[in-house]
Amino acid sequence: MKRKYMYAMACSLMCSAQAMAQNAYDAARYAGDELNGTARFVGMGGAMGALGADISTIGTNPAGIGLFRGHDLSTSFGMNSTKAESDFGGEKMNDKRNKASFDQIGFVYSTKIGNRTTLRYLNFGFNYHKSRNFNRMFAAGGMLNGLSQTQQMANMVGGTIFSIDEINNIYNYGMEGHSNLSNPYNNVNYPYLGVMGIRTGLVGVGTFDDGKGGTYQLPIGWNGNSSGFRSREEGGINQYDFNVAFNVEDRMYFGITLGVNDVDYTRSTYYTEDLYDGSHSGFYELRNLYRTEGSGINLKLGAIFRPIEESPFRFGFAIHTPVAQHFYWQELPFVYRVHDVPDPERIQKLSTFISNYGYYMKTLGRRNSKVSTEEIHPKEIQKLLQKIEGTPEEPMIARLTLRSMKQAKYSTECTGHFGLACQYYCHFTSPIRRYPDLQIHRIIKEQLRGRLKAERVEHYRDILPEVAKHSSEMERRADEAERETDKLKKVEYMEQHIGEEYEGVISGVTGWGLYVELPNTVEGLIHISTIPGDYYHYNEAACEMVGEATGRCFKLGMPVRIEVEDCDRFMRTINFRLVDQ
Repeated sequence: MKRKYMYAMACSLMCSAQAMAQNAYDAARYAGDELNGTARFVGMGGAMGALGADISTIGTNPAGIGLFRGHDLSTSFGMNSTKAESDFGGEKMNDKRNKASFDQIGFVYSTKIGNRTTLRYLNFGFNYHKSRNFNRMFAAGGMLNGLSQTQQMANMVGGTIFSIDEINNIYNYGMEGHSNLSNPYNNVNYPYLGVMGIRTGLVGVGTFDDGKGGTYQLPIGWNGNSSGFRSREEGGINQYDFNVAFNVEDRMYFGITLGVNDVDYTRSTYYTEDLYDGSHSGFYELRNLYRTEGSGINLKLGAIFRPIEESPFRFGFAIHTPVAQHFYWQELPFVYRVHDVPDPERIQKLSTFISNYGYYMKTLGRRNSKVSTEEIHPKEIQKLLQKIEGTPEEPMIARLTLRSMKQAKYSTECTGHFGLACQYYCHFTSPIRRYPDLQIHRIIKEQLRGRLKAERVEHYRDILPEVAKHSSEMERRADEAERETDKLKKVEYMEQHIGEEYEGVISGVTGWGLYVELPNTVEGLIHISTIPGDYYHYNEAACEMVGEATGRCFKLGMPVRIEVEDCDRFMRTINFRLVDQ
């Protein structure tokens, strides 16, 4: 075997400075956030969408700032610990580093408006936090035992460059007397790294015996002795959040956050090899410098609602980026969170019930005093909840309103979310707390990395309907288990109060009796056979119980006095007896 053109670069230096467009890996790198913030926020895994009163919620649910009732200043520090080990060719290297980090600083300026005004507090907030930290170092090295990256370069061009003339043209491009040659880097058939190897003399041509008295030629590289690699990443993503939040009657909290992002990322790599071919030696270095800088803005809207005044239970939701809408219009398989419009019968019963308290739900039109499905708008439900705020009947009406709604579920069909008045909606939590969220994370990750090809799309189309169905069923089972547990505990509690009398409100009217709810949320049944003084008929249309002889009427929302008659742990039921007043 003999070598040509190779010895011209026994010692070679290769340097590369890259300017690249953003790819899928860049998108994945810059899209995610690390869990940085206050100790309380980090300790809860960021799951504070409805809790609030923490400066770090400014970037998750802006309404959380509305819960502050005084000024606040917060700062947080962290400690990053990294350890890297490598073992290649019997050569071991390790690196361990501990580095302190400045994670967050922010403040809240709280302005009290008044105790009796609708708007109680107007708060302003600012927070800086490092949403991503890119500072990393990596080092590796060892004996190559004859292997070399130059051989990889030769293999890359071996399938596309077949002649000495082509290699000569690549090597001679740009030299004096060769102005007729085209730029090999612009040839899509030539691999970039392979062309670089030829032009630096790291790839040459070997002439081999074909065993038939002839010869053939192939691109060849050098033998490797040892190698070393170092990588250093620096920078991060800094986020500056500016917030304004409102406290409405200490029950509803709204907020808006304008976020400014500053991206600064640098990656430098250094690779070196010692080379030999038996009689010659040399080395080469490959350096890469990659830099990304940029900035952007984002907008977040959030709300927190406390439906029951005496209860700490709160609902919270926030709007960030339109991920669900993006996947809907791309017609890609996805798992949506859908909430169908309520049944007209339930809305009619709710409308009848609230009318007993003087409330009215506005609709687009009425047909024979019945409300059609299309005529209900989520805003009317919101208005109703606002009207009953702070009233004695609020707990009862709030619960009945929730009961009137359909249950939300997971679906591969984007039919909208009635309760949120949102056409496109999905669940996306980090840390992941639900299986549908995990599927969404996987789909987004695959698309960002360019892996969502036809085969993977078909895979998700096959599995996601069952994923959505199973997840919805398991959610129902969990809810049922929670309800049954609540019932059991309420039965156990009321067993201690058999024979005692309470004031309650009729929460349900059925053909078999009256359901009465007590102020402590315990609900029991007055069976129709135990109602004294008359024979009662159930009027389903008016949702009322009417006495045949006396005309006495029992309606939804009507106050009554009851006596606890008995409790059944096995059936998880509580029976009341009506006490005539």
